[in-house]
Amino acid sequence: MTTQPLRAGHHMPALFPSGVVADRFQIVRVLGIGGTGTVFEAVDATNGQSVALKAIPRDERMQRRARREMRVAAALDHPAIVRLIDSVDDADYIYVIFELVRGDDLAHVFQEGLLDDAATLRAVAAVCDALAHAHARGVVHRDIKPGNVLVRDDGVLKLTDFGIALVSDPDATVDDRLLGTLSYMAPEQALGRDVDGAADIFSAALMLYEALAGANPFRARTPRELAERHAATALTLSAERPDLPSVVLRHIDRALLRDPRRRPTAAELRDALLHGARAIERGMVEDEPEPALIGEQTGPGLAARAAGAARRAIPSRRPRLHLVTSTSGPGTAERIGAALPRAAARGRGRVAPAALAGISATLGLGALPFYPTVSIPVLALTVAAVSLWRPLAGLIATALLILPLAGNLALGLVPVVAGAAAIWVIAVARSPGRGFLPALAPVFALAALWPVYLVTCASAPRAHIRFVTGAAGPLAIALVCGLAGIVSPLAGSVPAQGLAGRLAGSESIAQVADDLVAAVGTGVVVQSLGWGLLALAGLPLTRLTGARLRWFGAVWLGAGHATTVLGPALAGHAPAPQGLTAVAVLAAAILIGLRSVAPRPVDRTGAAPDATS
Repeated sequence: MTTQPLRAGHHMPALFPSGVVADRFQIVRVLGIGGTGTVFEAVDATNGQSVALKAIPRDERMQRRARREMRVAAALDHPAIVRLIDSVDDADYIYVIFELVRGDDLAHVFQEGLLDDAATLRAVAAVCDALAHAHARGVVHRDIKPGNVLVRDDGVLKLTDFGIALVSDPDATVDDRLLGTLSYMAPEQALGRDVDGAADIFSAALMLYEALAGANPFRARTPRELAERHAATALTLSAERPDLPSVVLRHIDRALLRDPRRRPTAAELRDALLHGARAIERGMVEDEPEPALIGEQTGPGLAARAAGAARRAIPSRRPRLHLVTSTSGPGTAERIGAALPRAAARGRGRVAPAALAGISATLGLGALPFYPTVSIPVLALTVAAVSLWRPLAGLIATALLILPLAGNLALGLVPVVAGAAAIWVIAVARSPGRGFLPALAPVFALAALWPVYLVTCASAPRAHIRFVTGAAGPLAIALVCGLAGIVSPLAGSVPAQGLAGRLAGSESIAQVADDLVAAVGTGVVVQSLGWGLLALAGLPLTRLTGARLRWFGAVWLGAGHATTVLGPALAGHAPAPQGLTAVAVLAAAILIGLRSVAPRPVDRTGAAPDATS
């Protein structure tokens, strides 16, 4: 039960409780409206406690669901499941009272990028632990999705909304098999068939796939459309994120199979995700046996090893959430990962994009004469503040501020810039903070550190973000150097020299587009494609350690040097200056070498992580 404001698009029902209800609860505000009722924040007059009050209309079908939700909630006792407190009723509503969870939901956390890969695995592992508890008691949730996983302000995860859960007793028979959120439904659920815990496993795995791969290909408007997508699409996380630990890829790929009998159990998936999270935190060093799927590996002690792996969870090196799981019995909580408030995570996740937005605005607004010089810092700070609030809004604001500059130079340039900006915003909408990265490309290039720019692009978890930000680098360098009239460090010349003069006063969109293409040249385009591929393949640079990092870094830097120097030559242009490119590669090699031999971080007590943990 989240205390976030009611999201746009919801409407008040015709009959809406207010004031004091059931002679006991003072309604404070609406928290949200779901398929089974409206949720309020309320104060219990008997003890002054704030609670989440779910008001369910006295309709026969709704009453049946209310009784089922209360029966399910009463049967579950797990620290990662929202706790049922009581239920009351009046002439119009049945009120189900739950603990109040102040915070947000996992959908928002994923969208804002507040979790790294290891923390994302731990978050879904906590959900799987809650599901293991529910499945052991004959309860199938049937609506697992990020919006039904709440994140308390102190980072504790809580699974909620068992309103359509299926319980294995005779009184649970209902006529609503096809319930749940379409985008996360298992194939058998979309077809209206009987489901068991395997349907929840599919939904949890799809939730993780979307967070790590950046897309949910099963978004559909109707059950028929969803069933067709299931039939035509075989998801595999291995294809999208081969850099993740093999145990995670194997279990998630199995969990996303259409045949529910071949999916892992909730406990198996939990153990695999915890194992993968620890491997990432150790720099992809897997120094304990991998948990295996039942039927994949046999032998004495397998189950004990898997359970032991879950109990030996070490604190995350980059923790951003409390994750609460139960691995030793019902009602027993084990904290997975060291604790930092979610607000701090939100701040860390937005300060960098905000600073980048301010730098981008300063460089962009100062590139061409239009705004008074004294106003540029004010505008840049405004953009940074907007980005601190919402990175996507800051990106759009920067684009809007640049349009008058384009119009002042050439009216025909406005639609070209507007179109390019719109395409760029759409391309990076899932990670808007990284949309400002190309503004840094000229800075890194002029400082002979362009590989650092590519590594920064390669750190993005989403493949398409890595590619587009990497590919935008040479284009940004060529345009900035051309407009400034200085030699490009990637070309040994001024690719866009005289561009401003050729564009000045032009009202033809076609002529402007031709001038831009001619000014950039095919050599820069070839470099852009090469940089995009380098950024796409560079994610292991942020994951590997030791000798593996040095070997991979050497191969990657060699490919980068060849692409940058020979790219223009392949397009019939003069090759880039090898001296400056070699200096950049050498500097990056030193940085990679230093990182590969850096000692492991110590925990907050100052002790090195236990090698046996």
